[in-house]
Amino acid sequence: MKKMILVLSMMFISANVYGFGLSLGLSTPGFGLAFLRGDNVEKFVDNLEKSGYEKKSAFSFAPAIQLDIMIELLPFAAIETGIGWSTASIIYEMESGNVKREFTFKRNELTIPLMLRLQNQIGSLLGYAAVGVKFGIPQSSSYMSEKVFVNDRLSDSLNEDYYDSSDITLDIAFAIGGELNILDSHYVGIRGGYDLNVISPVDTERVTSDYEWYQDNFNVSLTYRYAFGR
Repeated sequence: MKKMILVLSMMFISANVYGFGLSLGLSTPGFGLAFLRGDNVEKFVDNLEKSGYEKKSAFSFAPAIQLDIMIELLPFAAIETGIGWSTASIIYEMESGNVKREFTFKRNELTIPLMLRLQNQIGSLLGYAAVGVKFGIPQSSSYMSEKVFVNDRLSDSLNEDYYDSSDITLDIAFAIGGELNILDSHYVGIRGGYDLNVISPVDTERVTSDYEWYQDNFNVSLTYRYAFGR
């Protein structure tokens, strides 16, 4: 206990000497892949594939764009947050003559990350790793849709939405990245991240209590931030 109190005291003293730092930035375009996960997903996809459907795409932009805020507590530790927009779709298709059927699973959300970042800068290069949570607020009422195209035209009578979107989603977010310090307070970099979905994008209360359906995202983004007071 005494050692813990001593370590915490040294951290607070260091924070007071060093001072808090604030950075504002931008992350985009966050291009990557989307993944379905869970027992219910596997059963559903198996039935699709047995019916002749094939996976055509599984892309994500997470974030498509995001305003970043970083609060530097210590030279090696910071809190990351912000607000952004993410979209990720997985599409299965089946074609028969002039008719094409399409199932789409789509997360379209406003996102708010809250992550702890550990970092180290040597010269102009800064490396970091971050972990935390990412809250999502779905922007569409349904998560899955089925569309039928006849002669490449969408058929209104065969356009259905399934599975209501949940009111909120939650991911455990992991990230690693590097930045280059240019022009005093300006940093540009690249960031890779994996968002592990733990609160489903499907409204499970309206389906069943043991429903297991998750959609993860892996993305690589370009980043920019401006560090005030540097």
